[in-house]
Amino acid sequence: MNTRKGCENPYVTFNFGLDTSKKGRRVAFLMLEAYEQGDDRGNPFIFPNMVFKMKSGVNREEDTENYDLGYGKL
Repeated sequence: MNTRKGCENPYVTFNFGLDTSKKGRRVAFLMLEAYEQGDDRGNPFIFPNMVFKMKSGVNREEDTENYDLGYGKL
């Protein structure tokens, strides 16, 4: 699907990383894992834009629930 002048593809930005529910953590983990693997040839994805949110008390400190998704993966 092309937009505007007929040559630009639409894109999406996903913001994630702050949900501490079991399902939210699973989605975040799978998105990071898929993005890390790339496409079927191993090339990195260009789209969608992915923004992993960092927040004190949620995923910045070692004793927080989502630490393993953010700093824990670095």
